[in-house]
Amino acid sequence: MARTNNHIPIFLLLLTFSFAQALHAGELGAQLNFLSRKFVIFLDFDKFNEAANLFHYPQSYTEKELNREANSIMNSLKLYTTIIGTPKIINSFKYNGKIVAVGVTGADLDYWQQKTKQSQQIILPVKFSNLGKGFLRIEFCLIKENWEIKSVDFGLPATITNDQSIQRLREEDEKPETAPVKSERKL
Repeated sequence: MARTNNHIPIFLLLLTFSFAQALHAGELGAQLNFLSRKFVIFLDFDKFNEAANLFHYPQSYTEKELNREANSIMNSLKLYTTIIGTPKIINSFKYNGKIVAVGVTGADLDYWQQKTKQSQQIILPVKFSNLGKGFLRIEFCLIKENWEIKSVDFGLPATITNDQSIQRLREEDEKPETAPVKSERKL
C-alpha cells in the first residue's frame, strides 16, 4: 500500500509564505535604503527643501503650519550640515562608546502617539565633513502605504562634545528662530 505524505502541502505553504516574507522584507529594505541614500544626496547638494519634502507632515496642517514646519526642518538640516558637516555614507564605523545626537522630527509627540505604530529605522555609518565619523539615524513611518521620514538624528561620539562646533550648535539651538527639535533617542 502506498503511503501518502500529508505534510508536503503544509511544508510548501510555509516555504512559500517564508519566501514571500523574505521578498517583502528585501523590498522594504531596498525601499528604505533608497530613501535614506536619496536624503543623504539631497544634503550633499544643499537641497534642503527636497530633503524636507521626504518628511511626513500631518494632513491636518494648514498651509501656514505646513510651511512653518517644513522651514523649521530645512533650517535644522542646514544648521546641522553647516556645523557638523555633510554626511557621506561609509562602509562601517565601529564605536561602542556613548553617542550624542541632535535631530529633527516632523510633527510633534502628541501627533505621533496617536499615529501609526508601524515604523522602521536605518542607522547609517557616515563621515561628517566637519567632525568626522558618526551615525545618521533615519526613522521612517508608513503612512497610507508610503514610507516617509519621521525623524533624523545626527550622532557623534561623545568624546567630541567639547568641540567648539558642538558649543556653537548648542548656542544656535537656544535661539528661537533656529531651535531644532532636540533628540533624546538612543541610536
